[in-house]
Amino acid sequence: MLAVTFDTLEFVKTLKNAGVPEGQAEALSIAVRNSHETAELATKADLRECESAIRADLEKFDVKLDKLDTNLRHEMTDLRKDMDTLGSGLRKDIGTLRKDMDTLGSDLRKDIGTLRKDMDTLGSDLRKDIGTLRKDMNTLGADLRKDMNTLGADLRKDMLALGQSMIIKLGSLLVVAIGALAAVLKLL
Repeated sequence: MLAVTFDTLEFVKTLKNAGVPEGQAEALSIAVRNSHETAELATKADLRECESAIRADLEKFDVKLDKLDTNLRHEMTDLRKDMDTLGSGLRKDIGTLRKDMDTLGSDLRKDIGTLRKDMDTLGSDLRKDIGTLRKDMNTLGADLRKDMNTLGADLRKDMLALGQSMIIKLGSLLVVAIGALAAVLKLL
């Protein structure tokens, strides 16, 4: 880097001619000179050197980028092959699954048909059994009514006979009691 030359004497003269007091002009001159001394300015040679370094870095970057591009292309090719292999396998698996689903669907339809037939048969059998049970219940009910009527009639007969027997026995007891009472009265 190159330092810029600065003529402080010429700068002070210019400021004095413009009406700036000499002390102030000298202070300004020193401040400007100090700022120039600390400033680092680039020359054309510095810029050319920097440009060459950047170009070299860019060339290295281009080489790395080309290698990366080549590697990526290989990776993409490998990925495409893998995807094709996977796709083929998946298509086979999907085909197999479809066949299995068709077979299952067919089997399920057959099973459902069989179940429907069985349910119809069972329903018919149940209706027959219910009809038979109703007939049997009606027959049992009629038999039960007959038996109850017969038992009721027999019970009435037995009660009537028992009532008559009791009346006879009560009459006999009454006769015996009166006879015993008459005998006791006679004795007394």
